[in-house]
Amino acid sequence: MLRYGGYNCIKLWDTKTGKKYDCHEREHSAIVNSVAFSLDGKLIASGDNRGNVKIWSLESQTAVFIGNKHTNAVNSVVFTPDGKLISGGKDGKLIRWEQIK
Repeated sequence: MLRYGGYNCIKLWDTKTGKKYDCHEREHSAIVNSVAFSLDGKLIASGDNRGNVKIWSLESQTAVFIGNKHTNAVNSVVFTPDGKLISGGKDGKLIRWEQIK
């Protein structure tokens, strides 16, 4: 389970064990607006009020990708079936992030 909104971090719990994972508050400098799980469940994407998009590895608990092509808040992030990330922002841009491994 993920919790975000009104915070500059993402909070994650394992619903089977109740274990809480560390908050990644040092990684976002603005309020997180949107999060999404990858289809394989190994990654989490997040977008914030300053236009930053980040991808987190659930295994390592670290950011594995950081992008900042938006000029305003990121309103939505979603993983496609082929594993790419698409983000939409208040700036009117819809970005498909190709450089993600």
